[in-house]
Amino acid sequence: MGLTLTGTYNTRQLEIVIINSILVVLSVSAVFLRVWARRLQGLRLFIEDYLSIVALALALAVNALLFQSLHAGVGEHVDTLSAATVQEYSLNLYMMQLFWNTCLPVIKLSIVLFYQRIFPVPSMIFACRAVMLFLAAWYVAFQTTAIFQCVPIHHEWQKKTTTGHCIDFVPFVITLAATNLCTDVLLLVLPTREIWKLQIPWPRKIGLSIIFTLGVIVCTISIVRLENLIAISDSDITWSDTYSHLWTAIESSLGVVVSCLPSLMPIVRLVRDRKLRRSGKSFSRPQDGSSSYPSYVRPPYELSKLSNHVTSGGSRTRHRSGSSRSDLIQKAVGDIEIVTEINQQVESASQCGFET
Repeated sequence: MGLTLTGTYNTRQLEIVIINSILVVLSVSAVFLRVWARRLQGLRLFIEDYLSIVALALALAVNALLFQSLHAGVGEHVDTLSAATVQEYSLNLYMMQLFWNTCLPVIKLSIVLFYQRIFPVPSMIFACRAVMLFLAAWYVAFQTTAIFQCVPIHHEWQKKTTTGHCIDFVPFVITLAATNLCTDVLLLVLPTREIWKLQIPWPRKIGLSIIFTLGVIVCTISIVRLENLIAISDSDITWSDTYSHLWTAIESSLGVVVSCLPSLMPIVRLVRDRKLRRSGKSFSRPQDGSSSYPSYVRPPYELSKLSNHVTSGGSRTRHRSGSSRSDLIQKAVGDIEIVTEINQQVESASQCGFET
């Protein structure tokens, strides 16, 4: 038994208190830093940034429900609980499903919009829109099923006092988790083709791939959560559901964190530049016509659908000196600089918040 601020819990429940508290700090910090990174670049927030804030609110709701579940019998054997406590657990589980079902598609929509913005080529735009349609269909299908899994709805948490019927819960949540894992894998491989088409050195290509495959963390969590869902026993659901409850919160919170990580590179560069200044080294860019501003505030570039220039809304055209045949443009993605050869002209971009 362990003593917490809210009472005396067994080992399983204490694990939930500690891990869930860490998740709250991580998710809130990630979104705060994401917004700060945009400010460092002097950029407005993009649609995906606003979606990350919405996803954070939904993830925090899942965290709050996980905390509340400790007082609804999670981590206790069901035969030791009162009928009222079991009813409270059932309502808690129902609400957590609805928030989790909404949080994950919002996170994924944020990621897809991010991909579409930094890889604005026809094939990627088509793929991203197809994924968005799939996410919308997935959400409507599973959220509708989750809401009406019992008829009447309140029979879900009042089975002993009302008459009604419900779908088989465990197969439903396993199907939901399995299809969610499929979308995780899809988002993981979606940008791979565009990354490996870039004409950049192998070390940079590998580094860039690592940035875009951080979602493997969420895929792993989805697999672990799926395993825990399969292990749920209807005969002692409040005990057997303990870790699937916890992994639900882990998946939603770390989903928010992972979706924010690529956008935090301006902060990494800020820390790096400060270290360089302390060591007496210059953080200026080479004298090749590029900016001498610190790297964390330099304007990024966004590839146009046209192959001969880099574009941005409301920007002005500037010509580089040198060969009239081609120029080298640095398109920043995080702390990795991709050098893309293009023809004739460059427009400074203020609309893209992701650098390489």
